[in-house]
Order: sequence, then C-alpha cells, then structure tokens
Amino acid sequence: MLPSLAATLVAVDDHEDEADSTTASMEAQLIALYEDKSELQDALGVSTSEEIITLFHERKDDSSSQSLILQLESLYAEHAELREALGVSTASDVIALVARLRGSIRQLLEAEKRRLEDQSLLLTFHERNL
Repeated sequence: MLPSLAATLVAVDDHEDEADSTTASMEAQLIALYEDKSELQDALGVSTSEEIITLFHERKDDSSSQSLILQLESLYAEHAELREALGVSTASDVIALVARLRGSIRQLLEAEKRRLEDQSLLLTFHERNL
C-alpha cells in the first residue's frame, strides 16, 4: 500500500521544517560564537583558546604579581617582627606605644628635674649655714 500524496508532502514539509530549524539553530550558535570571539578580542586582545591560555600563563608568571607576593611576604615579616619585639604590630598600636613612652620619659624628666631642684635648695641651705 503506497502512502497518499498528501501524507508524502506533509512528511517532506516536516523534514524541511526540521532542517530549517536545525539550520537556524546552527546559524544562531555561529553568530553567538563570533560575538564571543569579538568580545574576547576587544577585551583581551586575543580570541583563540591557545592565545587565552598563553595570556593566562604569562600573567600568572608576571613579574608584577611576583613583586606583589614579595611585598606581601615582606609586610608579613615586618608584622611578625614588630609583634615579637614590641608586642604590637599595627601602625596605630605602634604610634600609641611611642606616645606612652614619650609620656613616661616626660614624667621621668620632670621627676628628675624636681629632684635636682630639691638638691640645689638643700645645697644652698647648707652653704648658708656654713
């Protein structure tokens, strides 16, 4: 039994619709890929996977990142050294410590000045009585 002409035409139309749908999907995907490639080129100056991988590895090994790492290590070493030597490590804590030390030195100087003035008065008293 042969299929009717109408059924054959519907089957052909279905295949054409599927082909058109597949073609449209492939075109949309291709357009999206080219747009992505263009965005990568504009943003990074490269657009292929090999170029992007190379760029990533170059930046990973970049001397500026190494410099930043060395600076961080140095700062952490200074932080630890200050903590060990002074018991404080932040700038505000060091400033407060220095301010307290200056205050203590001023108090000691004032006390010594008063002591010397007292001794001077005592010497003056003894000189008068001699």
